[in-house]
Amino acid sequence: DPRVAGQRVFGLRRGLVNLADELKEHTAQLHKLAERHPMQRALMTGRLDHSAYRRYLEQLYLLHAGIDLAWDRLSVELRAGFEPPGAIRRATLFDLSQGDDLSECLSICEPVSALIHQLNDGLDPAAKVLGARYVFEGACNGGVYIGRAMRKNFGENCPSHTHLNPYGDEQVARWQRFRSALIDLVLSDEERN
Repeated sequence: DPRVAGQRVFGLRRGLVNLADELKEHTAQLHKLAERHPMQRALMTGRLDHSAYRRYLEQLYLLHAGIDLAWDRLSVELRAGFEPPGAIRRATLFDLSQGDDLSECLSICEPVSALIHQLNDGLDPAAKVLGARYVFEGACNGGVYIGRAMRKNFGENCPSHTHLNPYGDEQVARWQRFRSALIDLVLSDEERN
């Protein structure tokens, strides 16, 4: 029992079984808000102009670069049960490179900068970084449907959107492995808080 060794499975204090369940509970409302966000609706209906989509991709790329950097700073022991991140960042960079000149410098917006700073500030990094990965790895599940709607509604002018489903046919299996690693994860009280 890990609690005997001074460790606790993330989430037990609130009566939840594991970190995966706790993250699901704590992100449920945000998930609903994100689904209803005007940006998502514009993507799905084909009403988002290409310059706004590029700005969206730029911020998404910079955010994922920050998440990946924060991940690399976690202990090797904590990362051991998880597949390394990077696929979403690489797919976003691919989407950015389609039809656009990437020689210009990407400019980060304040909300993305603040989030990256929080992930890398050294205070409770495990919970923050795992939470961020949970949100974006999970978002790939819905990305399949958003991509399908984009192709239908943008038609032949559909912009590249591989970042929505960077794992292709492996998405479901990858998500299950990620959730299993969260379920099996044991964090110390210090890492948990």
